[in-house]
Amino acid sequence: MLTELPLSAREDAFLAGFPGAVARFTDGEREIVMRWVTQPTRRMHPAEDCYRGLGYAVTASRIVTDDSGTRWRCFDATRKQDGREVCEQLQDMEGGRWTDVSAWYWAAVLERSRGPWLVTTASVTRPSVETD
Repeated sequence: MLTELPLSAREDAFLAGFPGAVARFTDGEREIVMRWVTQPTRRMHPAEDCYRGLGYAVTASRIVTDDSGTRWRCFDATRKQDGREVCEQLQDMEGGRWTDVSAWYWAAVLERSRGPWLVTTASVTRPSVETD
């Protein structure tokens, strides 16, 4: 079961003018951010960029296939004792899926995919200690 979490004031400010809607949830184990995007936009960027902007060290991303066969782009993010595994995917309403924001953007701009699109980013807390 998902429980909605409030967006921070910083998130609200960043999202001003975003073409769509954003909501944050938890299922008790993961924090899940869902972005509903109504048009192709350069304001959509990979989760790695968000985490770097928040001061996390980010590992190289990898493609992971879940138990249902869905592919996700995943990476590890670390800041002090806060470690997370973060996975993200984009999908359209016709079954198209992307693990790369740039690939999605060009598919949308070139009308190879029609919106709206759902971008799902899930993070799981992992114990870690930054060595800096």
